[in-house]
Amino acid sequence: MAFEDAGRYEHELFEEPLEARVARTTWPHTGFDQLIDEVAADALRAVWFSMTSGEVFAPYDGGIDLIVESARRAGTLRKVFPPDWFSKRTDGF
Repeated sequence: MAFEDAGRYEHELFEEPLEARVARTTWPHTGFDQLIDEVAADALRAVWFSMTSGEVFAPYDGGIDLIVESARRAGTLRKVFPPDWFSKRTDGF
């Protein structure tokens, strides 16, 4: 998969500028395993955005955040995945 340069972001909170790269792809895609492993090792950051639903998949070194399009979609995911994969907050978010 070829990533294109999407620019740099500089902020006083970061020692180095953040460099953004983008690629259009389909999901699921088997080519993301190494990228997700690097995110899990805290070696880099990556975020996926769905152009159709607006959902966001954001892995990090301790898990993932998934921002879904609706409460209904969240309910569906709660039926599919184990309860300990979800937030412990009382509101579920």
